[in-house]
Amino acid sequence: MLDIVRNAKSAEVRKQALYQIGNNSDNPEAIKLLVAIAKESSDADVQMTAIRTLGNTRNDDAVAALKEFGKSGANKRVRSAAVSSLGQIGTEKAKAALLDILGVKEKE
Repeated sequence: MLDIVRNAKSAEVRKQALYQIGNNSDNPEAIKLLVAIAKESSDADVQMTAIRTLGNTRNDDAVAALKEFGKSGANKRVRSAAVSSLGQIGTEKAKAALLDILGVKEKE
């Protein structure tokens, strides 16, 4: 799958490969692979698809990377996709990451 994501000429084929990787969301290696693809891809569509797929996994293992993309993504679309994906995950860890991105301090 990784070879397809990196080398397929069709953007649609690359996106479908990412979705298939995301279908293995209970596999920590799938999350690591999606994060790596999102970080290394120079193709904006592939990067955005990887970020959205991380949100679709609803896996807490994706939160740290999504928080990083939300804070310092290459552009507004990347940051927005990361924030949306954190909301999609919806766990306490994801909510804390969203608050941190927004600069909101939780009341103790």
